[in-house]
Amino acid sequence: MFNINNIPKILKSFIPQLFIILLLVLIWTCSETFLLYMLKYTIDDIYKTTLDDQKYWLFIGLFILIIFFIEMPMRIANFLHAKLSPNISCMLRDKLTAKLLKKDLIFFNNNKIGELSSKIAQLPNAIENIIKISLYGIIAGSFSFFVMVTLITLDLWTIGIYFIIWYILMILIGIYFIKKTINLSQDYAHDTNLANAELTELLQNILNIKVAAKESYERGRIKKFYNNIAHNQTLLEVLLFKADTLRSIISAFLLIGLFSFSLLQVLKGLANIGDLTFITSAAFIARRDIWRVSLQLTEIYKDFGFIKKIETIANSSIQQSSNKTLTNIKSIKLENSYFSFNKNQYILQDINLEIKKGQKVALVGPSGTGKTTLAKILQGVYKLQKGNFLINDYNYYDFPSNNIVKYLAYIPQEPILFNRSIRDNIIYLNNKIDNAKMKKIAKITLCEDFINKLPLKYETMLSNLGNNLSAGQKQRLALARALYSETKWLILDEPSSALDSITEINLIKNLLLHCKDYTLIFITHNAKIMKLMDEIVFLQDGKIIAKGNHNHLNETCVPYNNFISQINYEK
Repeated sequence: MFNINNIPKILKSFIPQLFIILLLVLIWTCSETFLLYMLKYTIDDIYKTTLDDQKYWLFIGLFILIIFFIEMPMRIANFLHAKLSPNISCMLRDKLTAKLLKKDLIFFNNNKIGELSSKIAQLPNAIENIIKISLYGIIAGSFSFFVMVTLITLDLWTIGIYFIIWYILMILIGIYFIKKTINLSQDYAHDTNLANAELTELLQNILNIKVAAKESYERGRIKKFYNNIAHNQTLLEVLLFKADTLRSIISAFLLIGLFSFSLLQVLKGLANIGDLTFITSAAFIARRDIWRVSLQLTEIYKDFGFIKKIETIANSSIQQSSNKTLTNIKSIKLENSYFSFNKNQYILQDINLEIKKGQKVALVGPSGTGKTTLAKILQGVYKLQKGNFLINDYNYYDFPSNNIVKYLAYIPQEPILFNRSIRDNIIYLNNKIDNAKMKKIAKITLCEDFINKLPLKYETMLSNLGNNLSAGQKQRLALARALYSETKWLILDEPSSALDSITEINLIKNLLLHCKDYTLIFITHNAKIMKLMDEIVFLQDGKIIAKGNHNHLNETCVPYNNFISQINYEK
């Protein structure tokens, strides 16, 4: 579990450095306070006696020494913090990324990538801010305040009690506003993450937006998120303003009362000018320290609001460890299976399907019948609501998803390629570099011709999402990546839809020729591909209504016959 209480555990390796910084901070804040106290005794001495040369140089020496103990620890602490801060941020990002990568595919399907990226970016900033505020603000301010109160109490205990009451009042004000601050901070963080997710999606689809001339529409859409951010930020800032105003009013009355009381003590002969000067100076510094501590408590809880939202990454489902380990797939079976995105309507219902090792199967049917959804269930992206899902006659969900994907790969209709070289994209799922194997696979998937025409061939860098390639080239490259990985079960969602009919059928024939020991599951609307399959699974309205080879279904299943006639007519 990742939560606020675990932050100290995460930072455990940095405790020695943080302790040294804290010690240096306390030295300089203590020195600042003693500087005021030294000035009080200097004024007292001048007021009572004549300041001779010996005392003059004594006071100058003490002043220089105190300045040294202020400046040197401050500079060393700042230097150590500057060296430490990047390492803390790096470690936090790494820890959160590691937790993110342990999530199952269902988690990523249910979360926007841009929102997750935004949360990962915010965590180090929030925790770094908490560390900085704690060390340089709350701890330093509180320590300085209590040292000063102790020194004041030694001379005038009544003034010391007055300062303590003041401190308690300021902290109580901060605590009163903390809960509201956390709630508003969570809302603000949530809206900020959503806006970042929408912006990421917008930029990823900029080509489609430009082609459709939807710039104004998209701007208006994302502006709603920006307006929500502005609304919650305004509520948060108004709340902080109210807390700040209340502190200001109380502090003003307490300062006036303190000065009046101290002056009265001098007039009565119970205190001297040095005491008055020290108490007045201390009051303004104490006001600064108390104000800063109270305000920064609110700021810390504001950051805790962000961290609370980040907890959704770590506290949602993590793929469970299992004693079962998959070494190969002999069969996949669905029994009486149902799936829906909401409880009111099933996308797939009463699915009974068995696919055995080495089979070539096509999932076909009209658009919207659940073919892609079924493929994503087979890969583990979606989870069944009802029914049995078996792999080698064991419960599919008993195996870790990162174990299953080594043996079963899904190639979407619009594959995602990395902003890396063609070589790196092909070998991504299997880092063993074998140039002969890579070139053979490039030839099988009909990538060889277009790669060799590129100036840098396999070293050509792809742009974001591979957008410097055509749709057909991206599909073939994604297929080459799957074959290079030696994953023996492949789910291919319209893998050649962006190709011309001749290239498409040549590609499929190549696959069937060179992948005889593979299990290939096609989603297709191409009748020529269907005829090459061992089995066709025909879906309609979320149900499997027929199974068999092309000739069998063409003779026995009227809906299939009509479907083939329709796609032939469209072609």
